[in-house]
Amino acid sequence: MSGYLMMAKRARERTKPANSPEELERQRQRKLDEASRRGLIIRWSEYPEWIKLHDPLIGEWHEVRASECPPGVVEAADRHRKRVVP
Repeated sequence: MSGYLMMAKRARERTKPANSPEELERQRQRKLDEASRRGLIIRWSEYPEWIKLHDPLIGEWHEVRASECPPGVVEAADRHRKRVVP
């Protein structure tokens, strides 16, 4: 066996075991608590013509074309952009 293969095998053997179901549930709950604390966030994406939305119920970010958003969502993204850029 090559040295790299042996090193990879040893590293894999040393990795810590998977988290317990209780720990995974605590991590999931912390993530949801953080998302709830943040609430709904509407921002312009890094990509032109896209808006990103933070979903407070599941804690994920979604990107949607600005042309598909209601006018209020685009206005909210514009307000944040104007506040950030002097």
